[in-house]
Formats: sequence, C-alpha cells, structure tokens
Amino acid sequence: GRGGRRGGAQKASGSAKPDAGEKVDVRVVAVGNHGENVTNVKMRMQMPFEKMMAAWCKQYNIEIANALFAVAGREIRPDDTPATCGWSAAQGPLTIQAVPRPRAEAAPGDEAAAAEEKVEV
Repeated sequence: GRGGRRGGAQKASGSAKPDAGEKVDVRVVAVGNHGENVTNVKMRMQMPFEKMMAAWCKQYNIEIANALFAVAGREIRPDDTPATCGWSAAQGPLTIQAVPRPRAEAAPGDEAAAAEEKVEV
C-alpha cells in the first residue's frame, strides 16, 4: 500500500517558473495607540499592492487616501508589486509599514477634502 504517496512528486515540476506563481508572505504592520497591528497576507510576486491596500483600509475603516504604505522607509504605490520592490519569496516575509498619511502632505488642489472636514456640525 505504498503506491498512494505519489502526489508529492508533482510539486517539483511546478516550481520551474519561479516568478509567475511564486507567493510571498506579506506582513502589513500598522503602529497604533495600542501597539502594533500585524495583518498577514499572501501575495503573488507580480500582484499589485492595490488590492491589499484596499482590503487593509476597509478592514481598519481608513480612507485609502489617508494611508501611506512603505517598504524599508520607501513609499510604495498601488501599482507596485513585491517584485518591483526587489523582493523574492526566498527572503521570507515582506514587511510593509502602514502609517497615517501626514495631513500637511495633502496635494494642493485638494480643497474638496479640506471642505469636507469643516462641514462637521
């Protein structure tokens, strides 16, 4: 009855293309008043961070415009991917810092956002 354990051999052939389907563990670390919040996500190397950012903001009820995501102190954009950050799954988990975007950095011409805040009655 040892014939049933063949399935493991097929994994090796699938790893011939390292990049396309290679998944990396992403840790999104947000530092809040209560210490660190860590959200673990699995991402493909070529997958843009956009979905992860949107899901993270939804989870914490934060406007995506008010959140800043950075890898090793460098801000990442929604169309960046783990690959464009120079990451590989062999390096282990990719840690992304999530911080509130400083208000002073609001782009000029962003009056709509400023006006909304004054509407609080």
